[in-house]
Amino acid sequence: MAGFFLYCGQILTWLPPLIFTIMNEADINLSWAGMTLNVYMIVAIVLWWCMKPWDQCVADAKMNKILGISSVDEA
Repeated sequence: MAGFFLYCGQILTWLPPLIFTIMNEADINLSWAGMTLNVYMIVAIVLWWCMKPWDQCVADAKMNKILGISSVDEA
């Protein structure tokens, strides 16, 4: 999950400023452009709620290692 987090962070970091800049250059009111930044926060919070606690992720990873299950086997 840490690798996925870093990957998504690097890939999507430029998106909110780009959308804000496009809306600003299109003479859209800055309050509307600023509100679009909240969409990313709401999506992040929803995804955060769906995550397991870190301790449970570590325990699951240890159990999968003991059982010899790899992520490739599950797919």
